[in-house]
Amino acid sequence: QALSGATPAQIYETMTALSRSIEALLGDVTDQSGLALDPEMATYYLMNATLVRAPDVIRHTGELRGLSVDVLRAGRIEPAQAAKLAELRTLIGVTLAQAREDLSKVVAAEPEATQRLVQAAPQATAAYLAEMDRLFPVGASSVQGDDEALVRMANQTLATQYRQVDANLQLLDSLLERREARLLTELWINLSITAAGLLLALFLAMGFYRSMFGGFRALRRHMLSISMGDLRADINGK
Repeated sequence: QALSGATPAQIYETMTALSRSIEALLGDVTDQSGLALDPEMATYYLMNATLVRAPDVIRHTGELRGLSVDVLRAGRIEPAQAAKLAELRTLIGVTLAQAREDLSKVVAAEPEATQRLVQAAPQATAAYLAEMDRLFPVGASSVQGDDEALVRMANQTLATQYRQVDANLQLLDSLLERREARLLTELWINLSITAAGLLLALFLAMGFYRSMFGGFRALRRHMLSISMGDLRADINGK
């Protein structure tokens, strides 16, 4: 209701601000989770691709969808709009390449995760960017095309991006659960080894104490015998 009667430009600005707020919230949650300090290569790069790169790509794709459709419906493109379209296309391309590199490092670090790792979004997004380049050539002042078809393509691209994020988040959760189980197992093994070591040390200490105490007691007894003039007894240190 707040957007009823608003112009397309106002709707675009409002939805862009909402998208950026959600992304900022996601960034705060990621920072507080401690995943940004993950010491393991596979889960770190999977987190980076899914919770850092992907939200940027999705946000920029949504902004590009709104701006490009408005321009296409108007049939002309202003210099500021052309600059913004070029900026968004560049940002998506760069971030997409970084995300693809992150995922390749996940595969290198965790080959077993390859079958569950979803990487369909880069191809779909690249096709969408190619269509944007075709519809909005550099230097053009007037544009034409099927705005509904472009919206459908953008929506399909966004859906593919969201599906990839969802699938890779499940993979990340699985890898973290497996690591937690491994760490717990290692913890119990280390505790068991430590307990066994302490018991062995206690056993040796008790044996040493009994041996020393028994020897000193026998020596004291024979020293008393000798002091009383009894030189016949053998000294047995056992």
